[in-house]
Amino acid sequence: MVKNEIAHHYWNCSDIAVVVVAVRGAVGDWAAYIGGSVSTWLEADAVKPAVEHGCKLSEKIARAFFPEVKGQYRL
Repeated sequence: MVKNEIAHHYWNCSDIAVVVVAVRGAVGDWAAYIGGSVSTWLEADAVKPAVEHGCKLSEKIARAFFPEVKGQYRL
């Protein structure tokens, strides 16, 4: 689990992994990122690179993936 991780979704099809992860910010806000790999990463190994190197999602898309997460979205 990544520090400040709230939740994540993970898919792997034919060794192509995709993960969407929501993380809490330092001031109580949150953001979501998407990342992928053509690797045989385990689910736990796919989350950190998505946060560090993935693409930040728009608030609208992030809330669709994580409707249960409340609070201000980090712009």
